[in-house]
Amino acid sequence: MARRTWYTLIHAGLLVAVVSTAGCAAGRFESGARNRGTPHGPLTANEIRRSQFDNAYDAVRGLRPVFLNVRGPTSITAPPSHDILVIINDQVHGGVDELRAVPAAEVLWVRRLTASEVYFRLGRSAPSGGIEVRTLTCVDVCS
Repeated sequence: MARRTWYTLIHAGLLVAVVSTAGCAAGRFESGARNRGTPHGPLTANEIRRSQFDNAYDAVRGLRPVFLNVRGPTSITAPPSHDILVIINDQVHGGVDELRAVPAAEVLWVRRLTASEVYFRLGRSAPSGGIEVRTLTCVDVCS
């Protein structure tokens, strides 16, 4: 009887360990990093207006500086990294400096896109990914 209790306790302990480990692993692969409130989450109009920035570039630089990070070369022989592609209201506008032309008061949201997200959305290569901006002027025109 004591042996059976011992095995039951061991199995229960293993079950708890497996469940708790699986929960941690699942959380790591979910898109929690893209949720609001994290340094990688979308930048919202409310956050921008509370901080009173003049343009979208200043807002991104001040509130989500991680959006401007570009991965460096992976080796000595690797070519220099490409600029981040800026997409405003579903139109490609060029590099990060294009954000300076967007008044902060007109921004609905800003989010960082990976290279694969840019490719799947636009069919265009962007090794450093992109920054997507949606403005108030797009509300009437964009879907």
